[in-house]
Formats: sequence, structure tokens, C-alpha cells
Amino acid sequence: MNHLNSGVYDDLVDLLLSEQLSYLQEHHLRAALTEVEPADMPRRIAEIAAVWVARVLNDLPEKERADRGVELSRRLLELLRDVAPAAIQDGDELASPLKRLIAIEALTPDGDTQKVGQPLTPLRDTVLMTNARGEPGVGRELAAEVESAERIDLVCAFIRWTGIREMLPALRCHVEAGRALRVITTVYTGTTELRALETLQDLGAQVRVSYDTSKTRLHAKAWLFHRSNGHSAVYIGSSNLTYQAQVTGLEWNVRAAQQTTPSLVAKFEATFESYWANSQFELFDAEKFATAVER
Repeated sequence: MNHLNSGVYDDLVDLLLSEQLSYLQEHHLRAALTEVEPADMPRRIAEIAAVWVARVLNDLPEKERADRGVELSRRLLELLRDVAPAAIQDGDELASPLKRLIAIEALTPDGDTQKVGQPLTPLRDTVLMTNARGEPGVGRELAAEVESAERIDLVCAFIRWTGIREMLPALRCHVEAGRALRVITTVYTGTTELRALETLQDLGAQVRVSYDTSKTRLHAKAWLFHRSNGHSAVYIGSSNLTYQAQVTGLEWNVRAAQQTTPSLVAKFEATFESYWANSQFELFDAEKFATAVER
């Protein structure tokens, strides 16, 4: 039995852990236990149940996992329906054979499909992107997210022409399709380029700028690609909108998926809206911007 060390934890107590805790006093340790908050209970029980299901399916031969997984899901649904009938709907049952929906594509008049661009990173995954060799570059992934986004919100301290140049065709198509593109940036350090913001504005983007370098000093770099189907994604990290940051720089960015981190995406949306409504972020004006950068 592994010995538990002094430190912080956040684990539900199963029978094995309960037994381990019983030996703590022998090592001059004591467990700090607390009740699980009712509001937190659904997520925590779902997390541990997911671990059990994954463990069972991983223990099966690969060729059996799909059929046995569907069978297991149906048995779980029946058990859950017995507990709370109104919470389980007939449509919740997985179809067999098991398939994944990865896109819904428009048909052309001649019956061909119009492929929808997708990032290399699976939509459900939350990953760390470092522009490392053999991994998708953050610039490439950002551009690939644009086509399927219904709204794009960007808060970025520094925006340069080189950073938006490769994305312009995708952003232009996005805006011409009637989809919103909102940008928040700053004149802090004079790094953001007038040409870049004018280009974004000409595309149809809504641009707001913080001209206050004494207090605001916006330093965030983050994107939201909103999709009403529940597959929104956010990118938060070190990459400004420059060529070096998007392609060649040693940058660290996290891509977080709404499916796996819904609270993070919700916090992004709420915070962005608060910035957008804040009077410190003013509508972009080319003359005022040029004057502020010169100071």
C-alpha cells in the first residue's frame, strides 16, 4: 500500500483511500476531510464514474470496445433512469454501430459537399501548444478555427500586420458571412501597428483600444471561437498577434474546449463582455491611435 505524503489533495474518498487514511496516525499525520458541496456533487461523481468506465473499456480488446461500450452505456442509462426517470430521455441512447459526428457540410447545387476546415487538435481536447516541431503551430490552428466559428472575440495586447496577414482570407470570409469579429487591444509600448487595426476595421471587425498606458496596461493574449453547438474553444497564452509569436516563437498557449472545461469558456465570455462594455476600451480611431503611439 502506497504511503500518503503530507500535502494538498482534492479526491473523493473510495474504500482504498479510506483504508490508507486509517494508517496516517502511525506516520504522525492527520487527514483533513470535508463534505462535498451539493452543487459540486454531479460533476465530481461524473468524473469518478468516467474513470471507472474508461478503466473497464481499456481492459477490453480494441475490437470489442465499440460494441461493449454501447452495451455498457445502455445498462448505465437504465440504472440512471431507475433513479431519476425524468432526467433520462429516450434520445440519450447511443446509436449502434457507434459513430462520431465531426462536421455538418453544405451541399453544392451539383451534390458535392463543401468541406469545413478544422483544426488538427480534436474539438473536445484541451491541450498545451508550444510551436514545437511535429506539433500543430498555434498560428495554423487559430486560422483553422475561423471557418466554423459563429463569433470570434480576441483580446490581444500587441497586434501587428505580420500576425494577421496569413489569417486575412479566413477572417474576411468570416465577416462577409455576417459573423461577428470583435477585437480588444492597446497602445501599450507602441507595439500594435496602425496598419493592422485599419485592416481589421476595413474587413468589418469591431475594434476597441485602450489608450491608457498608465493604469490599464492590457497584457492578455486570448481568443474565443464561439459555436452555439457546444463546441466553442478558447486559446489563452503568451502569443501576441505577430508572425514570430504565431509561427516561430517559443510560445506556450492552452487550447481549452467547451466540452471539457465549460466553466473556463464561460469565464472568458463574461470577462470579455465586461471589457467590451468598459469605457477604458474605446472604439478604434486611426488619428487618436497614431497620436497615442507617438507619445
